Amino acid sequence: MSLDDGMREALDMFVTEARDLVQQLEEGLLEMEGQPPGGEAVNAIFRAAHTVKGSSGLFGLQELVAFTHVVETVLGSVREGPVSYTHGWSARCCRASTTSRR
Repeated sequence: MSLDDGMREALDMFVTEARDLVQQLEEGLLEMEGQPPGGEAVNAIFRAAHTVKGSSGLFGLQELVAFTHVVETVLGSVREGPVSYTHGWSARCCRASTTSRR
């Protein structure tokens, strides 16, 4: 598939923004370890994952959409209460965010 100049520029902007969002996600995961459930950190992380997922879809990056959908689903469960964010989650989640950078 060949991208025209406008689409290439948009994709480059997406990659830059996605990297920033993944960085925010990682920082938020580390911050969450010291917070009670339902804090602002989980909401910020959820929004970052949601933005990456939506933007990925615009470019047809279906594997990234599927991956971030799972992340978003887990974060939604943490945010709503059925799943507790326990010690050690940040390390596992940061490994997952590293996967999304590839």
